[in-house]
Amino acid sequence: MQKIIHDPLTVPEGIAKDEEALSKGELCIQVAKCNTLTLSLGVSQSLRSNEALRARELGVPVFRRTSGGTALLHCPGDIFWSVVLPREPKWVGRDFIHSYSRFGAGWVEFLARRKIAASWVKAPDGFPSYCLFSGRGEVLATRGRMLGGASQHVTARALLHHGTVAQTVDPAVIEKVFGMPGDLARNLSSLTDEGIGLSDKDLEELAECLHDAMARFHE
Repeated sequence: MQKIIHDPLTVPEGIAKDEEALSKGELCIQVAKCNTLTLSLGVSQSLRSNEALRARELGVPVFRRTSGGTALLHCPGDIFWSVVLPREPKWVGRDFIHSYSRFGAGWVEFLARRKIAASWVKAPDGFPSYCLFSGRGEVLATRGRMLGGASQHVTARALLHHGTVAQTVDPAVIEKVFGMPGDLARNLSSLTDEGIGLSDKDLEELAECLHDAMARFHE
């Protein structure tokens, strides 16, 4: 299984790297830091949505993902991560839509090593325009607050499961782009809020955790 740690990437660059791995259909794990503030939209979301229009007015780039979900604000330092698996029963199985805990188990291990208890839980609903509150899929949570989420793009050959874990949260920009109430935004957390800053060595460890977790599931 190939493990790749990239230099910091823009959101379009990160998604392009994931799509390139997906097109090859080979086992691959990728990790990188985001280096720009960007609003990303799920594949079915309109580039003329209210969130997209408000983001552009603020000078925030807008980009549409090839995977599902609704909208998400990416901040500099946030962590891109992805797993590409051949679409075979041994690796993907029939339940891949519900397999966030399996594909993201490496994050749980990585955080546990830093004394942070985290788990993948059903995404809460109540604010569907923001991906982490849309009620779709699962989110990575600690102490009842959400650190990040993931989405998928599947082809006949392979599955891409990729996501973002927040290094920082900018409530002011989230409020301006989404109109999200402050009490709801307080349910968002970040690695910084949890006292974690990631060095290049930490990214290598994260990639190893993601790799080892996948290997354990398929021994």
